[in-house]
Amino acid sequence: MQTITSNPICEELEKTLAPIRSIQYKCQAGQKKHEVSTRIYQQLQKQIDAMILAEDLIQEECCVLNSSLPVKEEEYRTE
Repeated sequence: MQTITSNPICEELEKTLAPIRSIQYKCQAGQKKHEVSTRIYQQLQKQIDAMILAEDLIQEECCVLNSSLPVKEEEYRTE
């Protein structure tokens, strides 16, 4: 069986996803209180778009980091 060794940098990056998703959720909740045509709604949408981009970039970077790690073989004993 092959497993990919975990990358500590990727683990740290993944920890940042929870606050990013929280900001997205809060902005979406704030948008529900305003009309689409208002300035506040548009500002919140820009922030949501930025958080989505940040989330995508973090996930992409983790994929790149994990794909560059060596694959190690694990041996299992069967009795």
